[in-house]
Amino acid sequence: MSNRTKQFSKTEIPEQDIQAFVDSVVKTLQATPQKIEIRHRQENGETLQKLRVQIKAWPQSIRQVPKEIRPYWTVREDIIECDGILLKGDQIIIPKAMQHEMLQLIHQGHFGVELSQNRAKTAIFWPGMMRQIEERE
Repeated sequence: MSNRTKQFSKTEIPEQDIQAFVDSVVKTLQATPQKIEIRHRQENGETLQKLRVQIKAWPQSIRQVPKEIRPYWTVREDIIECDGILLKGDQIIIPKAMQHEMLQLIHQGHFGVELSQNRAKTAIFWPGMMRQIEERE
């Protein structure tokens, strides 16, 4: 069997292949058309509109937060807005309308749950993303 068609187990995947895939996902997300699309969907999605307002001043209690954005409570101190895009640290917060598309990108490499999760968390975020990656495998 040639190296091109060989199926790797998680522990046999060369690190450079994993990094190349991560880099391709990050480049895809950083490309101007995708950034524009993400910004547009963040601005037009009701949940992220509320989150954009809320990050300016979080209340003392989660009970004071609108229900739609309570899943962001545990990461509230990491959420910022940069160039009109909401981020959790250096991860782009993906609007609900784009999450299915991002799951497809994450799984393109077929590296399994753990590596898919590791790739995803380097570039993107939404509440429950890790669980959705597991369910999709």
